[in-house]
Amino acid sequence: MKQIKLIKKTSGFTLVEVILYTGLSAMILAGLSLFIGITLSTRVENQAITEVENQGIQVAQLITQTIRNAEGVIGPLPGLSSSSLTLTVVATSSNPTIFRLVSSTIYIQEGSSSPLPLTSPLVVGSNLIFENLARLNTSSSIRVRFTLSHVNPGAKSEYDYTKTFISSASFR
Repeated sequence: MKQIKLIKKTSGFTLVEVILYTGLSAMILAGLSLFIGITLSTRVENQAITEVENQGIQVAQLITQTIRNAEGVIGPLPGLSSSSLTLTVVATSSNPTIFRLVSSTIYIQEGSSSPLPLTSPLVVGSNLIFENLARLNTSSSIRVRFTLSHVNPGAKSEYDYTKTFISSASFR
């Protein structure tokens, strides 16, 4: 009589199944990594935009509010423009109040006190222009224009955001 060997099936995966599952897992991990990378890049980009927008709005509001509350303008003269604004204000300790751009930072100086930065080191200020739109013997109206850019370490596209802010104010 012939002896028949029974082959016992062992549990496990075949080589084809292992390759298939490994490839599928690699594709899922690659997709997940790409999603996380895009999410982080978008978060950094949104932080740069928010930083520039918030600081620009705050600087514009402070300058225009100071103009509205000022008693007069020393410079620029009517019909002219300048890179600095000098105002006379009610509080004698704050006379004169000066806004200017120094080394990419917008500063305010009130009276004889030290200049205070209005922008943080995360943004770069440029093109600060004050235009006195008044005619001779009329109330002054000042137009303020400046540009803020986010500091861009390593020239990364996520940090590349620039905005020009324009506002104006008249004396009360």
